[in-house]
Amino acid sequence: MLIKIPVIFLCAFLAGKISEKMKLPALLGYMATGLLFSPGISEILTPLQQLSFSQSELISSGPFRLMALFIILYRAGLGLDKAALRENGHTALKLSFTPCLAEACAITLFSHYALGFLWIESALLAFIIAAVSPAVIVPMMLKLQEDKIGTGKKIPTLILASVTLDDILAITGFGVCLALLSINSTEAPLAIIIFLPFAIVTGIAFGWLLIKPLKSFLTRPEIHVSLKVAGLLILALILKNIEESNLFPFSYLLAIMTFGFAIRDHLQHQADELAKAFQNIWKVAEVVLFVLIGAMVDLRLVAEMGLEGLILLTLGLSARSIGVYLSLNKSKLNLKEKFFCVIAYLPKATVQATIGGIALSYFYDGQIKLYQGAQMGEFIVAMAAMSIVITAPLGAIGIRLSNQRLLTKEN
Repeated sequence: MLIKIPVIFLCAFLAGKISEKMKLPALLGYMATGLLFSPGISEILTPLQQLSFSQSELISSGPFRLMALFIILYRAGLGLDKAALRENGHTALKLSFTPCLAEACAITLFSHYALGFLWIESALLAFIIAAVSPAVIVPMMLKLQEDKIGTGKKIPTLILASVTLDDILAITGFGVCLALLSINSTEAPLAIIIFLPFAIVTGIAFGWLLIKPLKSFLTRPEIHVSLKVAGLLILALILKNIEESNLFPFSYLLAIMTFGFAIRDHLQHQADELAKAFQNIWKVAEVVLFVLIGAMVDLRLVAEMGLEGLILLTLGLSARSIGVYLSLNKSKLNLKEKFFCVIAYLPKATVQATIGGIALSYFYDGQIKLYQGAQMGEFIVAMAAMSIVITAPLGAIGIRLSNQRLLTKEN
């Protein structure tokens, strides 16, 4: 173990550098390294067995992936522009809901009519696949802001503001489907559905109001910025526990990002310090996160999906792309800029790696009933893996190669 981890991450670092030399995002090298050292590959390439991750190690990596998600959300909030949100708020709201619902509907319909799944199981699969990846999109949008690309029309901010709500909608839809499949569920479906708007409101309000009690902590010069970062990560964990307590509808994802935005709005100097600190931490967290995401993908399951899995994913992405375009229909963006937003909304990774296997594990634990049994759970896991393998590289490469061709660089 002491030798394995340094070797894997040294390989990931080198693979990332090679990707950058090829004008590709470094995260592709990190994911490829994770795939190489995944349990499925090690069974085929026996020399790698001693160095590869075990299933228990991947399961126990949850806290690392959670911390990486916290960092992504804080960076997204600290990178938001209040003027841009005021200008594009309505468009950002449409961009949060329309693409996700369009993709979920397309996958649900295809799964039901073409593959013969029940409506509720089709919807469960759809909401897992429909979420986009903040781990891919947020750092790339922040880089565009830094390089002043697309900032004239606030395009990076527009996408940053939309991504988290898109994920919340997908995760909530997934939760509704799980509750409806639950053997012992006593919750009314309508009560679960109306949870979403209340969770959005309380998440935003909670995150915004936190700035008052924590202002003195953030502004005290004797507290080093590293301690402030540690405090913010602990706060994020507390917010997550509040959501999981089910005391009231609440979204910790939105609360974290809103608090980052509140810091930017009220404490400009401290926001710059924290943004720089989180950026430095992300250089390490990014490697860890994408290596783990790559290692969690089973390429054998992806191969088993074949043509039907590819058609399902293509239909979903096509519906999402139409949803993005319709959301931007009355905006100030030109055709090239709209096409860039379509590309930016393709990547999937974080949510699929996190919740892709939940349905199968709940089925084995006797918590939910799947009418096609374990076979349905295995299909969901395989489709989640396929969506990561195809869309994360496709979206990341698309954003990297198209941003200067489709967006305007500001002087």
